[in-house]
Amino acid sequence: MKNNFQLKIMNQYWLDKSSSDYDLCSHGEIYLQVNDTIITQSGEDEEWGVSESALALLRTLNKDYICNLNNLDNEEGLIFHGCGAILMMGCPISINWSVKHTNDQVLL
Repeated sequence: MKNNFQLKIMNQYWLDKSSSDYDLCSHGEIYLQVNDTIITQSGEDEEWGVSESALALLRTLNKDYICNLNNLDNEEGLIFHGCGAILMMGCPISINWSVKHTNDQVLL
């Protein structure tokens, strides 16, 4: 079984670069490749909530997560977020997948 998960922050910034005081979520471009499939990459006019996405991804390190396509507007329901701080109100911009831990493997 192939074991290839590449994740890189390509560009990271505050929405308003001059005042990071009130924008508590970093934003930017993310490169994600799983096996031979590039999920997202910089240069595609995609902007992600980097800090929110990192937190959501970290939550899957030791706990299963089941993607529920019928209920994506809850704050725990997304892996990659495009909405940053307004996530609690629902976010239609996302990349989502299920995570299952079995023995010493993690299945996406």
